[in-house]
Amino acid sequence: MACWLNGPGNEEARQKVIEVSRGFSAIPGVIDVRAGSVIQSEREIVDSSFDAAIYLTFENEQKLFEYLNHPIHKKAVKKLSNHSSGRLLFMTLLNKQHLLELKIIIEIY
Repeated sequence: MACWLNGPGNEEARQKVIEVSRGFSAIPGVIDVRAGSVIQSEREIVDSSFDAAIYLTFENEQKLFEYLNHPIHKKAVKKLSNHSSGRLLFMTLLNKQHLLELKIIIEIY
């Protein structure tokens, strides 16, 4: 997930997103969580305008949907909503061993 913050470049808000995201590892079915800052690119084809990225790997599609409704996730969304601009890009790859599905969804909260 790529996340654009209310105050682009706000290091405190970026660190909050990264810190809160790491808590997703406690949700059953989440097998990998990585979060960090954008690496700027000068290539025109690359959009590096976002502030933070979160990478999650799930056991399967069912676990992805369970994650979305899990109390830890819901609490994180509330906690981070005042930092996020509401512009989020989700790219979901299911199952580390096999590429089952690629979904690209843009959501506004």
